[in-house]
Amino acid sequence: AGDATVGFEILQQKPSVETIIVPASGAGLLAGIALSVHITSPSISVVGVQPEANGTLRKSLDLGERTTRSKIETVADGLTAARPGRYGFKVTQDLVDDVLTVSESALLEATKLMFHEEGVIVEPAGAAGLAALLEGALPNNEGVTTLVVTGGNVDPKIWSEWVSR
Repeated sequence: AGDATVGFEILQQKPSVETIIVPASGAGLLAGIALSVHITSPSISVVGVQPEANGTLRKSLDLGERTTRSKIETVADGLTAARPGRYGFKVTQDLVDDVLTVSESALLEATKLMFHEEGVIVEPAGAAGLAALLEGALPNNEGVTTLVVTGGNVDPKIWSEWVSR
């Protein structure tokens, strides 16, 4: 229910939304948002984004079953679930429109851009949605889009190196 409330809050704050882009790891947040959004507005597209360095959820969807990945190294340490959750995976299969993967460089560029353009301090995991847009992963995205931005739990020294490059 906690993750689903994010979807309801998005609908309350931005009823004109057409696409919601969500950082994805084990699929809990993604599934909760998709479930709550599709209950009231099934036409809204919900898309997950995860680092190419992980890709476990994308691979699991492609194979039709949950897979496990060992040794995940990514700057997006908030998106390192080695295996999608059982319930989150099923909801993702049924209700999520797509799960995209993005490069490490796009994650860092999005983190940097969010700080320099918007003054938002976010870890690379939370910048995954913007990274997908920067890479053109949603080429036909012309409607109102909401990016779910999560996480500010990052080592300040490392973060300052990323955004000063």
